[in-house]
Amino acid sequence: MSQLIIDVFFTTVFILLLVLLAKIRIKAFDNNKDSFRYTFLGLSVLGAASLLQLAGHQNLLDSVPFLTEPVYRELLLGIGIVSGITLMIAGVSIWLPGRKQKAGEIDNSGNSAHALDIEKAIIHSQNLKSLLRRIPKMISRDFNFKACVIFYRQNRLNKYVCTYREGIDETETQSIKNIDFSLIGAKQQAMEIMSRIPHDYCLSVMVNNLTQAILLFRKNSGEAVSEVERRSLKEIGRVLTYRFNNEFIAKKERFYSRCWEYSGHIKNIFAAKNSIGSNLPVLHQLFKQALGAEYFSLTVLGKRHANPKAYTVGINGNILLDGGNSSIMKNSYFRKILADKKAVLIENINEARRQVVDSMFVSCGQCSFLAQPIIVDNRVVAILTLGHSAAYHFGREDLLLVEALAYSLTSAIVAELNQRQIFERDRYLAAINGFESAVRKATDIDSLLKAAADLLINNVSTTMVRITVLDDFRIRLKTAAIKTIRPVADLNTDDSILSRELTYWHQVVAEEGRLLLINQDDAESRMEKSEIESLVFKTVQSALIIPIVINGRTFGMITLGEMRAWERTSYNSTTISFCKTIAAKIADTIKLLQISRMMVSKRDTQGVNVNSKSDTGLLRRLKVPMTNLQGSLEILRIKGSQMDGDANRILSRMEESSNDIVNLLNDY
Repeated sequence: MSQLIIDVFFTTVFILLLVLLAKIRIKAFDNNKDSFRYTFLGLSVLGAASLLQLAGHQNLLDSVPFLTEPVYRELLLGIGIVSGITLMIAGVSIWLPGRKQKAGEIDNSGNSAHALDIEKAIIHSQNLKSLLRRIPKMISRDFNFKACVIFYRQNRLNKYVCTYREGIDETETQSIKNIDFSLIGAKQQAMEIMSRIPHDYCLSVMVNNLTQAILLFRKNSGEAVSEVERRSLKEIGRVLTYRFNNEFIAKKERFYSRCWEYSGHIKNIFAAKNSIGSNLPVLHQLFKQALGAEYFSLTVLGKRHANPKAYTVGINGNILLDGGNSSIMKNSYFRKILADKKAVLIENINEARRQVVDSMFVSCGQCSFLAQPIIVDNRVVAILTLGHSAAYHFGREDLLLVEALAYSLTSAIVAELNQRQIFERDRYLAAINGFESAVRKATDIDSLLKAAADLLINNVSTTMVRITVLDDFRIRLKTAAIKTIRPVADLNTDDSILSRELTYWHQVVAEEGRLLLINQDDAESRMEKSEIESLVFKTVQSALIIPIVINGRTFGMITLGEMRAWERTSYNSTTISFCKTIAAKIADTIKLLQISRMMVSKRDTQGVNVNSKSDTGLLRRLKVPMTNLQGSLEILRIKGSQMDGDANRILSRMEESSNDIVNLLNDY
């Protein structure tokens, strides 16, 4: 009877344990299912062993062949007990560490709750700028930190700046300002900051694989950050980084969307009209919508950055310049942009002492300034200038957007430059055709040179045109014609001595027979005072000297002088080509006039009979070179400055023909 009671007791105990284990499963084994499985299986095996023991003592297994033998029954019972105990030990060994961890989390439930609140605040925050001020305060309060400091990376300056500090003396952060961040990378900058500021915990915010913010926390002396706190702070840092990265991605998507939108508008604007002047009001409105710009200016530069044309709209929308000449100050932002080929952002011009902006910009009451170069083939072809009356209106994001929109303006700028060059060449070609009629009317060299001076002053639009002729001894220059676009004081009209001491550059042109371009701002090529006073004028800023060469010798010179600054107006390649063509036509016409005079002189002195056989032969021999000269002149008249490659060949052919004529006449 006692054996039955013992067997029933053990069987009942194991069944009750199984029921209890099933009831506390969710609470005790919520995070450890493997422990529950091993423990439940072990109790089940022990329960089955106790049932086997009860059935064996009550002779309930006599009908089972295998279990009728006591030795087999005892063996099976032993295996069941050992297996059950082993499974329970395995379950308990898995359950205890997890339970200890759970107990530790329960003990530090305050920290976990605070971390959850901080994470919720990070996720639901709408303003990231204020977030880096709120979160450090919450962390310091909930995790018992006595001091905190934040260093935020300013990408535009390529350095970290202290944006928040609490419980830390300013002298500690002052040492960071002395670091030369330009010499080290972003990773080294962050390590340098962490090494200089003593702290107990560092929380880094990563954005686009770059440390965007460094949060340093410090506890009271003798206190340390526990492992549980480190895990909570690490999770807060992960959520903070996730939030900043999401904001970065969203901001980048918005930026690209704006770029595509406004770039498409610019392309549509110039699809209908290529002229910048006609599209000026529309461009102003587009940049006002995109960036809030009240002032808009687009300055298109010629080759060598000369002859700039400005298209400017003021704060009230009135067009201030529509392709007019722009005066560029030598120390202005233009100079810096042309040298660096980089944009200039002045958040407040009242505080900027080094940069000088355009006087028109200041007169419109602008305070925030942004200038972006437009570059084609590594050359600045235009400068886009935007302004706003409020200081600090433009920022780095606006600078990036302007850079993208400026690229969309490139095709329009190139078309404007090409159109300007085509118009200038057509104008010069028409002038050359008009000069042909003046050449035909000229009866002597003086009238020819005066007609050439009139033509040059009317088409080149320079301050002065002087045409001089060398005397027979080639030591003096006689002024044959002189024209000015406006009255010039103390303009010399007398003969000038040609020497390297007094008129160096004109002497060089006379000896070498090549043109020279003079810039008074260049110390190596500037004219001396004596040469300026005798052949140009006192206020000259740039000059162009072109020789008139006849039969390999310099007959005279065309001297052009300009009183406007080199940066504003200078002689471009098209103008120089036009002047060279006029000089060549003058030389050819003078050759013909000299030949005509020679033939008339021989008739008068020798009594030439034009009907004689010798004269008839001479005329026949002169017909070929004269025909070549006429054909070459006709080609030059039709094609003019467009014949860059064939000009030298045709001029050489004309020179050979004229030399043949002179030789025939001399032999005659």
